[in-house]
Amino acid sequence: MIVCIAKSLYVTNQVYQQRAALEEMRRDFTNAMAHELKTPLSIIRGFAENLQEHHMENKRDYYLAQIIGQTEELDRLVTEMIAVSKMDSEELALPKESVSIYALIREQIERLQPMIAEKNIQVQYACNEDFVVAGDPGYLAKAIGNLVSNAVAYNIENGSIRIQTDARRCGIENTSPPLTEEQLAHAFDMFYSGDKSRNSKDKHMGLGLFLAKKILALHDLNISLENTQMGVQVWIEKQK
Repeated sequence: MIVCIAKSLYVTNQVYQQRAALEEMRRDFTNAMAHELKTPLSIIRGFAENLQEHHMENKRDYYLAQIIGQTEELDRLVTEMIAVSKMDSEELALPKESVSIYALIREQIERLQPMIAEKNIQVQYACNEDFVVAGDPGYLAKAIGNLVSNAVAYNIENGSIRIQTDARRCGIENTSPPLTEEQLAHAFDMFYSGDKSRNSKDKHMGLGLFLAKKILALHDLNISLENTQMGVQVWIEKQK
């Protein structure tokens, strides 16, 4: 009887701790999302008020462009929030299609070609074998897109991106200032933005990397970040 009571109390305590941890995670997510949404909303209001007061009519097109840009940022944040919410659902069932990570990277490089050309970034490929995984092409494209976007956004002018793959892993390396130990430790945390001198108002290391890690984990893939002689490199590897 005592053993049964002890086991029952243990299970009850475990369930309580799990629920408390989940509630804390949801609360942190809500607070972080509210903080992220506040910035573009403030910018939109500021430019809208300038238009309403008819100050500097010659900048009307500029104000409208900024408002549109910030609404696109809001749309991106909400889309990523929905994606995180779906992945936390117990009902999520991912298809198991054969997906080429190399092909996904090429697609994302092509999508970001205007930004790559603007910064004069050279893209290099060193692919011995294709890195093929079983999973959802849509989710994997989102994860790879976030990683490639970071490689472009944090790159230097006239820099480069080096892609390498083999049968078990894939690396995306870009020329950029090295990350600090704190940045390496927390880069995949939700909404972590790192050193303020490293990022502009439009660049977030946080939700993009957090979402990428979450998606890759669902596909039994590990992700890591390291400094290199060239800059910074992210690795995606199959779990052993």
